Amino acid sequence: MRSLLTAAMTITLLGAAQAVSAQEIRGFAFGSGATLQHNQQYPGFGGGILVDLGQPWLAVGAQAEAFSSWPYFAGRASVFAEGRLLQRSNVRPFIIGGAGFGEFGGPMIGGGVEFRVPRNRLALRITVEDFINRDTIYVLGVQAGQQTRHQVAARFGVSF
Repeated sequence: MRSLLTAAMTITLLGAAQAVSAQEIRGFAFGSGATLQHNQQYPGFGGGILVDLGQPWLAVGAQAEAFSSWPYFAGRASVFAEGRLLQRSNVRPFIIGGAGFGEFGGPMIGGGVEFRVPRNRLALRITVEDFINRDTIYVLGVQAGQQTRHQVAARFGVSF
């Protein structure tokens, strides 16, 4: 699954990239809330970087975050592609897809919206991401099969 996802992202990125004189690079920082099965919730924080690929509708990015269940901390990093639905608007909805590595890692899908300040780089960025993974289920210490689990994260932050 991961090799198929990696191959698809590589082909997409190579096919869409063009030579341009100034590809915009933007950073973002966020606070987050993540959920897991049994209504467990984890507060978190993190940040990342976005690089436009010369097309107004396509960017790639990487992000890292830490989340906690006091006194324990865990982390995750992810790489993703972002498709923008309205390129030159102050309100920019987008979809994202990629892969996470670390705690609750796996394929990631999601979406969000940026509310940009007119004629400025600053924006409010809101995303919802779903990290999907397969876990082994044990019953009385005996392997009982596999289960697909979803770890949903809601992020509120700023991009600059």
